[in-house]
Amino acid sequence: MKSIGPVRRGALAMTGLAAGLLATLAGAATTGAAAQPAQPVPQATTPAAAPAGQRTALAFLVDGCNRCHVRLYQAVRGRDHVWESKVHRVRDGRVSFDIATRHTHGLSASVRAPWEGNTGFVTQIAFRYGHEAVGSEVSNREARTKHRAAGCWAGTTDTAALLPLVVRKVTIPGADGSPTTAARAWISTTADWWQPMFRADKGILGAQDVLPCERP
Repeated sequence: MKSIGPVRRGALAMTGLAAGLLATLAGAATTGAAAQPAQPVPQATTPAAAPAGQRTALAFLVDGCNRCHVRLYQAVRGRDHVWESKVHRVRDGRVSFDIATRHTHGLSASVRAPWEGNTGFVTQIAFRYGHEAVGSEVSNREARTKHRAAGCWAGTTDTAALLPLVVRKVTIPGADGSPTTAARAWISTTADWWQPMFRADKGILGAQDVLPCERP
């Protein structure tokens, strides 16, 4: 599998919230262990294949972090290749990517906020929280109560897609046990998603590796 740089560094000793996040996410991503079953909720089916060579203009409308950096990944279980985009910076509340449409299926994304401290993990975008149906709206008040999240988008067959991304500053126990700032990042209108569901304390989805996405 292709190396993807700093997201795939070795594990750090964690305490508190960071330990809870990494024990679940890093373990599942690096060993292929199955995630714990989530509550039964209908999952979107895999979209029909787009025409060969088609590209998609994917944009996130970002609320809460104009200086955040976003990077996209596609790591589908059963495939050896891991695809990654370049890092793009949010400007004027928007960050955009021009990618092959096939890379949207099983797509995950990392967010790095300028205020993040020594969390010991990389923030991932939650495309869907537990108990939320596709299309439901999720506020910050609701997101902070969530304990399960899917970091894999089912994707699209369209040539353009727009997703509403919310980023909020949160205080958590850091990697050394002392309080530090972290980022909660989620799609506020629940998107079509792929398994698995991961632990997401206070609605924060974090990992030290690319999230492994499971095709339905």
